[in-house]
Amino acid sequence: FLSIMSHEIRTPANGILGMTHLLKEKGVPDTLNRDVQILHYSAQQLKSLIDNVLYFNVLETGKVDVEERPFDIRKLCHNAVDSFVLEAAKKNIELRFDFDDRIPQFVLGDYEKLVLVLHNLLSNAIKFTKKGEVFLLVKMNHADDKKCYITFKVADTGIGISSERLQNIFDVFNQLDSSITRSYDGMGLGLAISKRLLKLMKTTLHADSEEGVGATF
Repeated sequence: FLSIMSHEIRTPANGILGMTHLLKEKGVPDTLNRDVQILHYSAQQLKSLIDNVLYFNVLETGKVDVEERPFDIRKLCHNAVDSFVLEAAKKNIELRFDFDDRIPQFVLGDYEKLVLVLHNLLSNAIKFTKKGEVFLLVKMNHADDKKCYITFKVADTGIGISSERLQNIFDVFNQLDSSITRSYDGMGLGLAISKRLLKLMKTTLHADSEEGVGATF
């Protein structure tokens, strides 16, 4: 039921997201600019939730394919960060981005899955950070004739995760505890899905954290 409904909801959600993007591109009066920004952000959050439900269902069936095509990796990362600028500003959180200039402009990979993973990680980082900063670092490790090895790091100065709970952070529907669940929205699907998607792409997702200090994924 969730899978079928998610597919049905995705079409109007994409329409809303597309129209708000057009409004932003065309420009609106200053009195409406903030309203359009909020509408655009809400549409992105809705689409992200729908994508997570769909991906969870497909991952459970084991029928996910990795689709490789060329894309502008710097632009992808910029867009991912830009989509959270308003949310970070509302919480007075500094949102920083550092991209290694040694990375080629165009790479071959699964654009959609990488976008979903970055959105999940950035969304979580901002959600669990009350003050300080959220930082996306994209760094070249090394390269050969055919491959470019890149590390994506999302760090925050949020509530952090205890060492005991860190062991289960990638479990499906895992949330830290009942008090945190009441304070922060979310189903706990994002990290589990991100971990599984990256495994399909022959890489992995690690987490380091200290309670009360922040977390790095």
